[in-house]
Amino acid sequence: FKKCRFLGPLAAGLSVTGSESRALEIRECIFAETTHGVELLDAAAWTDFLLVNNTFFKNDVAVRVARQPATTSKGLSLRRNLFFE
Repeated sequence: FKKCRFLGPLAAGLSVTGSESRALEIRECIFAETTHGVELLDAAAWTDFLLVNNTFFKNDVAVRVARQPATTSKGLSLRRNLFFE
């Protein structure tokens, strides 16, 4: 996902589920007025998951990780995100 706008009110801007997630990149998106900006719901084996250069504005919880990622996860990166109000 690149340069998307998730404008609320919404329960979640983006919900990610599944037992294995590979090469998921969320970049330069806006999450505004959501309960959860991004939800990671399962204890998945995350591989090359990037959450980079996003804006979170007026979210109850910007990034929700429901369960700890699996021990086989690698490349999970949250960088240069802006959290406001």
